[in-house]
Amino acid sequence: MPKVLLALILSLAFFAPACSESSFTGGGSAKKKSSAPQDAAQNPKDGLEADATKDSGDEDLLGDGQNIIRESFPLQSTTRELDLVWVIDNSGSMNLEAAQVRDNFTRFMTTVSEKANLKIALISSSTDQNYVTLDQTAINQGHVQIDAEVASTDALVLASAATCPQDQTQGDKICNKKVSELSSAPNIGGINVGELLSPSLALVKGQLSGFYRPQAAKVFVIVSDDNAQIVDSNNFIDMVRPHVGEPSVFGFVAIKEDANDGTTTTVEKDENGNVINKQTTTTSGNGCVAAIGTHYLELASQTGGEVYDICETDWQEHFAKLSKDVNTIVQSQFILKTTSVAIEEVLMDGVPLTKDQYTFDGQKITLVPGVVGPSNQTLEVVARTS
Repeated sequence: MPKVLLALILSLAFFAPACSESSFTGGGSAKKKSSAPQDAAQNPKDGLEADATKDSGDEDLLGDGQNIIRESFPLQSTTRELDLVWVIDNSGSMNLEAAQVRDNFTRFMTTVSEKANLKIALISSSTDQNYVTLDQTAINQGHVQIDAEVASTDALVLASAATCPQDQTQGDKICNKKVSELSSAPNIGGINVGELLSPSLALVKGQLSGFYRPQAAKVFVIVSDDNAQIVDSNNFIDMVRPHVGEPSVFGFVAIKEDANDGTTTTVEKDENGNVINKQTTTTSGNGCVAAIGTHYLELASQTGGEVYDICETDWQEHFAKLSKDVNTIVQSQFILKTTSVAIEEVLMDGVPLTKDQYTFDGQKITLVPGVVGPSNQTLEVVARTS
């Protein structure tokens, strides 16, 4: 065989394996292809095909500059967090109602704690005649009481001021909003109007700014026989949203006029039917209604909460219903660690849910009632973030 031909054959044999492992592009450059399949954690695919076994909060960077996050939540866990803020009206007309709260509160805490990792903050006087107080055992467990008198229309004023950072409530502002610009603010137009609204404002402001846990469901419970003023259903959620997300609001409030309120007229006539005496008697009922709590009814409707009739004489059933309602919230609401742009997929035990089975507000997934069954174990949320 000629030496030139032999050299050519040997050259082709030497370079053949390299060609089989290379892909050539224009300009003569070569890019190494993947050989055997690599670990998915090292080489995740784009979009929903990326490794779905990652731990909660893991992210996959997409080519368009966005991330896909995956978070998993246990559905039957008693460790799901619930931050619950109670505000009790301590005004003079609340004697019976404060006693109802005292009689039922410990049982309520025990019941809810069986289903959730509960943390309570109570805003109420501990010394006023119509007091409600947490005992030392509850304080030792990490629950909090802000010892301040709550006037009849101040519940939402104090709840918002306690939730916002301290420096956002001073002078004529509550949570950085001018009191004179709030929807139901009286036209007092003075100096330091915020501090004039409630003597307790200085005591509560900022006291809950470090109370709330990022992953916890947030619930406010108001107990009052009056309606809200200044901070009300038109502005409360906007004021607390930057600090708690989207809370639910419940209330033990007046939902109708006292059935015993009114007037009775007695007429006395002679034998000919002529009126000879007329007497009108005014009855004041049992004093359970100072005003219909229209703002609390509206807030409950807006946030998926509920209201209970403050005029009922036995609140055991109300507290049992409240326990069930807040436990339902804990089992159906899931707070993502990152604010998301859009939900890609929600799966329960690996099975995708339809979009009518949940709602999404940017950080909170809420499953509609009945979606979670007693045998369901895990919820996985796949979301796209910027």
